[in-house]
Amino acid sequence: MDGFGDEYRWLPAEGLATALAADDAGDRFIGGAVDPEAGTVTFVRGDRKTLMLPLSSFKAGEDGVEPDFGVLGFADEGDAVAFGGCEFAADVVLFEADPDFRRRLNKARREGARSFGASLRRLRIQKGLRRRDFAPIPAETIAGLERNVLGRPQKKVLAKIAARLGVEPERIENY
Repeated sequence: MDGFGDEYRWLPAEGLATALAADDAGDRFIGGAVDPEAGTVTFVRGDRKTLMLPLSSFKAGEDGVEPDFGVLGFADEGDAVAFGGCEFAADVVLFEADPDFRRRLNKARREGARSFGASLRRLRIQKGLRRRDFAPIPAETIAGLERNVLGRPQKKVLAKIAARLGVEPERIENY
């Protein structure tokens, strides 16, 4: 991409087109670079704006895996960034770093807190699952459900989602 050096890592091509075409492209990470000397990471968002953060913002996960800042990667159509084996959701990073994103998200949460998608997302995160952990259901389908773009899934799909979450299908909306 123009204006970015060779040290930048990018979202894989199969997810890049989706991220760039998404209505929420600015809330996705399509690339970035780590500057170890400055102790920072610069992310390129889907709207081509950049966001620079200190590496100290990224702590070890609950599983004790430390971020490996020498291995930067992106996944889930820009909804996730990884430092080695330590993955972070883009919306969590943006919630902490971008006041405009935080305001928009809080407003959307208040408006959609009781939706099926919001409940599915809360439960998925609570169980420590990623969207791609629901195969053979595509990660894009899980994302669409969570964003309330697809509505409530058909009975067969709902049963598969519930089984992966370890709950009865009718319980998902209680989270």
